[in-house]
Amino acid sequence: MTDSIFRTEADDPMLVPADAARELLDGAPWRRFAVIGDSVALGVGDPSPGYLTSGWSDRVAAVLRSVNPELAYLNTGRVGATIGEVIAEQLGPALDFRPDLIHVTCGGNDLFARGGPEEIRKDLDALFAALSRSGAQIFTFILADVWETERMAPMRPLRDRMAELNDIRARDGPTLRHRGRGVLGSPVTAASGSDERGPDPLHVERARGGGR
Repeated sequence: MTDSIFRTEADDPMLVPADAARELLDGAPWRRFAVIGDSVALGVGDPSPGYLTSGWSDRVAAVLRSVNPELAYLNTGRVGATIGEVIAEQLGPALDFRPDLIHVTCGGNDLFARGGPEEIRKDLDALFAALSRSGAQIFTFILADVWETERMAPMRPLRDRMAELNDIRARDGPTLRHRGRGVLGSPVTAASGSDERGPDPLHVERARGGGR
């Protein structure tokens, strides 16, 4: 059993209280928030006792709406989506939505389905370029290294490739080239060594943050 089992929304030190979140985002300029990508973007995961059932993106939208009631929010994330599918199916609707803040996370499913990092880098570059032309602020997730937890043992062969994907997103890839921002994902797991996976090893408990 892990320490997270005994925590709730009220006493989890890794969650920002609602009042503090509103204070942090008070005066935020964004009025149209869009999220595209795979299960991480969608916020897939399993309920956890003592926590709200909202995924991370719904939580962000709720806080933004609390400081700006007119906020418009769109999430087209889909479980299993590859970069190519995000471009083909989600990019158009997202651009039509005219966001001023957009989150995109994808590429993890491409590790299962296709070749080396150069192809992933090329496709992500095309996606970020299209989004940057909209003028929206872009941010993505850099997934934390959680491979030492026992539940992730079957997935450890992907560890090096996931590190390459993080490099593409964060250091030498389209995120910086197109003025996006990388945010470390799943920090609770990374910092504490706790295991917040759901029934499958790819997704965290929804209340603690979303999908992978």
